[in-house]
Amino acid sequence: MYEIIKIHQYCILLNPIKDSKTCKVEAFIGDGFMNETEKTSGMAHLVEHILTEAWEKCYKKGCAVFWKDYGVMTSAETNDDSVRFYIEGLAEYTSKMIAYIVSITTNPQITTKRLKKEKQAVINEILGHNEELTRLIDGINKMIYTNEGMRLSDDRALQLKNLKHFNLDAIKDWIKINYCMNNTIFIISGDFKKKNVIKQLTQILNKSTLQRSCPAKNYDFFTRGLDLKYILEKDKDNTTMVFSFPQYIRFPNKAMFYTDFFSFFIDNGVESFLMLELREKRDLIYNTTVDNVIYPRGSILSIEISTKNTQILKVIRETIKVLKNIAKGKFTVETMNDIKRKFMVNYYQQCLNNDFYTDFYGTQLLNQLEVLDHKSKIYTYEEVANLITHLTKKEFVEFVKHILDFSNMKFIYQGKQKISLTKKDLSNIIF
Repeated sequence: MYEIIKIHQYCILLNPIKDSKTCKVEAFIGDGFMNETEKTSGMAHLVEHILTEAWEKCYKKGCAVFWKDYGVMTSAETNDDSVRFYIEGLAEYTSKMIAYIVSITTNPQITTKRLKKEKQAVINEILGHNEELTRLIDGINKMIYTNEGMRLSDDRALQLKNLKHFNLDAIKDWIKINYCMNNTIFIISGDFKKKNVIKQLTQILNKSTLQRSCPAKNYDFFTRGLDLKYILEKDKDNTTMVFSFPQYIRFPNKAMFYTDFFSFFIDNGVESFLMLELREKRDLIYNTTVDNVIYPRGSILSIEISTKNTQILKVIRETIKVLKNIAKGKFTVETMNDIKRKFMVNYYQQCLNNDFYTDFYGTQLLNQLEVLDHKSKIYTYEEVANLITHLTKKEFVEFVKHILDFSNMKFIYQGKQKISLTKKDLSNIIF
């Protein structure tokens, strides 16, 4: 059973898994695109790259070189409201892995040489992104968000421009401001000795150079109102469209699991609601992609569909029709129970491993880190199973009505065929 402790203001989740033979150590930092501005767009991502090479034991020669003899897997990623660092390896290296993750996020060693090297790595990564997809995501972001950093998080040209001007002082200042005791979570999951881990964590965190607290973030960052946008893509032979539903929520952890179930409800293969109507019955599409993001006080559900240029309006009408029917409860309890069983099979396939636990618990903690106390609800994987298994149709429909707020839907489509569609036309289709 997991345990949450605090050392200074650092939040630590310990999740021992007996006989797992491996251990995973991860840091969730409450940094990310939302802390950026137009002038600093791209900074959080660059800092993430630099810190993976900032351990005192290897920052001079390179930490990737240091770890090559240990058989570990290590990586990092930057998201809207978080930066994550992780390393996983055999349990015998747990002490080294803890020292690495905790040190690079609380007492990083960075140099001009490493800054120059990682700038080029980030440039190469950005240039390697699919340009067409990047333009689509950038268009969506600029429709949904009021937060400057999140609006610009996929503005490739801006980030490439900014990277030229970021210097060592700016990097150090960013870390001092955004890497704080009260916005950091460490998760250790797998085969370890609790007493030894706590002792080691205490020793390292006592030496932290980042002894400050960050102010609470403003999560009121969605634009309101129905909106649509067209992106010209001359070389695209079909049309890709995205229906996005940003919405504010009260209980992020519960909403996260309900949203996962709803995503599965409409996108679990050829028998799912969207695929059944749009592919099997009407032959309008090949497949659908449903994605969702949960923030401490908000969520975004996005549905991506590609179709022939001649079928754009039909797909828009039919997709909205299917979603509105679900929100009206136009499905049977038997159908819902069948999808529940499929969901649980998929869910149990992912459970009970280090990767599952670190993301499962870490995301829940991050969603309510600012208000974390004895009343905070952190679900176990068994509780999530029970939550979905006992979810009634009435409860589910009420939840769907809330997250599918068509009055705030953002619709964007990308291709070489622009159709005659205004906000008023879209509103008439919906209402």
